[in-house]
Amino acid sequence: MESSIIILIAVCALSLFIAYKTVPANKYKYIYILSAFAALLLRVVTVLYIYHDRADIFGTDGLLYHREGIRLAQQMADGVPLYALEYKYTWYTAFVGLVYHILGVNRYIISYINIAFTFFSALILFKIALNYKYRFANAAIISLIFLCFPNMILWTSDSRKEAILILLSFLCWYTVQGSISKIESGKYLLAAEFARIVFVCALIWLCTIVRIYMFLPLAAGILLSLFLSYRKDRKPITIIFIVAVIIASIIISFATVYPLLDDYHAITFPDETDNLGED
Repeated sequence: MESSIIILIAVCALSLFIAYKTVPANKYKYIYILSAFAALLLRVVTVLYIYHDRADIFGTDGLLYHREGIRLAQQMADGVPLYALEYKYTWYTAFVGLVYHILGVNRYIISYINIAFTFFSALILFKIALNYKYRFANAAIISLIFLCFPNMILWTSDSRKEAILILLSFLCWYTVQGSISKIESGKYLLAAEFARIVFVCALIWLCTIVRIYMFLPLAAGILLSLFLSYRKDRKPITIIFIVAVIIASIIISFATVYPLLDDYHAITFPDETDNLGED
């Protein structure tokens, strides 16, 4: 319990610090930060409520990832390296296992980390909205609606994969948006753009191994955005970006998507697991 309290304090402190550093100056800055932090605390209360005396028996997907994480943490304790772990369902279970291996088996800890991921996702969404020329207040409202959506509160508080998936997806779109903006303005460094291209392709792959359903809409959306940008400015670097995403998508399809198709559902049939607990 002490370790989970320390992680919670660290999550709160880090979230406030990053928000203070990344949110631009505005008369509504502190109102937005405090409102977003209130949404973070609401998730903490949700975790304390749903896990109370039943952290090891509550849930469906989240419970299964928790149990699989325990098994993978044991593999790492036995000397199995991270890249050689035999995980089930999604790479997120390997992430859970790594956290449990480092910090100890505690479902509260993984939930607090998910809460931090969600808070950072809201900040990225806020920045994306600002980059699309939304006013500060409107961008803040968009971000806060994301944080306060009822289903999202539960899904991103539990030990489920949604929080890390959303963070990776938003980070991917933020990077694409920044790259397109710099290319269209003509104020870009070639080396920096190549780094962004590699980063975006890596994020597409990470989103895919967390949830394979994300692969097609994410890759297709990025390609469409790049194509529309190319029609507007005809910059060669955009063609390079498009070709890189297509090549990466083909590789991901054969190396990641197809191998995962036989085992992509989190919930197995009742006779294949022990008691899954409550929904």
